Amino acid sequence: MRHHQSVGHPGTNESGDLEFIGTVMDITERKRAEEALRNAEAELARVARLTTMGELAASIAHEIQPAASRCVANAGACLHWLKGEEPNLDEARQAISRIARDGTRAGDVIRGLRALAKQSGRTWQGSTSMTPSRRFWPSPAMSGSGTGSCCTPICFGDRPVLGDRVQLQQVMLNLIMNGIEA
Repeated sequence: MRHHQSVGHPGTNESGDLEFIGTVMDITERKRAEEALRNAEAELARVARLTTMGELAASIAHEIQPAASRCVANAGACLHWLKGEEPNLDEARQAISRIARDGTRAGDVIRGLRALAKQSGRTWQGSTSMTPSRRFWPSPAMSGSGTGSCCTPICFGDRPVLGDRVQLQQVMLNLIMNGIEA
């Protein structure tokens, strides 16, 4: 198959007869190059989608895996405390409470990622109309360690930072963990 482009216009010759003056060009190679470019762009878009999906999967695993591991560890500890001749109900209750907290944390991460994927509205927190307890983050909820606690307002000057709580917690936790590792 060949592709041609023609350009011309009607006119009259010296005797007054109608004639067309123009040119015909073979543009087959240009059409093939355009098709190759479209194919390359489609392949690049496919690779970009796959790369994004891989990064998203890694992000999900990075955020969910610690909470899931803590749930499993706490479930095992709870079973251990319940199996004894005299079950340690206080320790078992605490383990179940930690399981609920870590399950909620994993759910918050998944909801945040869904909202990000949908580009829907976020749950903004940190406005000045909120009570101080709602403007501070307890560190055990962030790290899952359950040891100690630290409440720190996130502010820019005298204004609290507004943002999605889960995403801001993820950023802060990553910065803290990177600082500890460094």
